Amino acid sequence: MRSTISGPKRIRLVPWQLRLVRKVAECYWAMQYLQPTVASTIDDAPGVRSPKWTPESSHYKVDVSHAVRDAIANRQDVQELNAAWERLQNDSSTIRETEATLIRLVAPIFEERELEPWKYFRVVRHGRGKR
Repeated sequence: MRSTISGPKRIRLVPWQLRLVRKVAECYWAMQYLQPTVASTIDDAPGVRSPKWTPESSHYKVDVSHAVRDAIANRQDVQELNAAWERLQNDSSTIRETEATLIRLVAPIFEERELEPWKYFRVVRHGRGKR
């Protein structure tokens, strides 16, 4: 099943590309609202912790930025694609031709570099080592 973006030039998107880029853009956008690790809040309910800025979240922002940069580096419409990335972070409900082009370019790179939030932030526990 494919989605079609209408416009002067029709671009076909595979649903996994759209889902992947939306999730990465949402997570990337949410990173700017994380509290610093040293911050404390008095208003939090007991037992409820708000997400904190960690080295992993910083690495994620840098990795996503580099992936987008690498995907659009040799294109002539770099400024339009950068603007499309900003629009996708803020509101991914409307997809124009420029956003569709960006999604088609960055989705394979996001998948190759495993930038899906559920993979990137997964903690794999190996148990105890030999004693």
